[in-house]
Amino acid sequence: MTGAFADNLATKIPIHIGNIIRMHDQRPEQPLPAAPATVIEQPLPSAPSDEIQMVQAIPIPTAPTRVSTESTVVHAHAVILGGTAVQYEHDEPDVFYDPSDERVDFDTLMPLAPPPPQSVPSLDRLLQDMTASVNDYNLISQRIEEWKHVFENLQPGDFGNIITHVNNDFDQPRVAVMVAGCIKRFTCAHCVAALRNTTNWNRTAMVVEMVPLCTDLESQRGLILAELSQWEQTVTASDFEQAL
Repeated sequence: MTGAFADNLATKIPIHIGNIIRMHDQRPEQPLPAAPATVIEQPLPSAPSDEIQMVQAIPIPTAPTRVSTESTVVHAHAVILGGTAVQYEHDEPDVFYDPSDERVDFDTLMPLAPPPPQSVPSLDRLLQDMTASVNDYNLISQRIEEWKHVFENLQPGDFGNIITHVNNDFDQPRVAVMVAGCIKRFTCAHCVAALRNTTNWNRTAMVVEMVPLCTDLESQRGLILAELSQWEQTVTASDFEQAL
């Protein structure tokens, strides 16, 4: 076989089937007489009548027929909800099975103990959940209404502790705003606690978000200013003016 972009070598041999017609003689050439065919007659072999094999029908295998069984009906008085599940494994040699123990005494079955009550909403429980969570913002946003009594009574130290447990530094300012909106009386002390527990590059953003929420800003703004550097005071000066 040749390679790419090349045709395979081929030879064409024309074949004409029939009588040859010559151009100078329009009459068709007389065909040669065909030799008589020799017919050899041979009798077909016949088998003796006693050796003729009869055709026998062979059954075609079919799919097994599905066996339909009646449904097992358990009466209501025999149904026990609860208790320890017990299962006999007949085919497993490691599991002990007593053939004589075929009947179960329903009177000896004891119901399961009720599930333990959910933990009471508290700050400690919230901090534990925040430690195990990967998205503290969503966690708090889902509990902000159900745990409202926990958030509305947060002290400045508790508020700063929540900010510390926010694992994503980018979420610290918006978590602070969300929780601060639930506190009954958000003060400058809460803002100072947030500044002390947030990352350094979030301090300015925290002031911008917290200052308008402080209820005692006019009298206690000195607490916040004492926590700010000279540069942070310059950057946030307009925010203090607008909040006042």
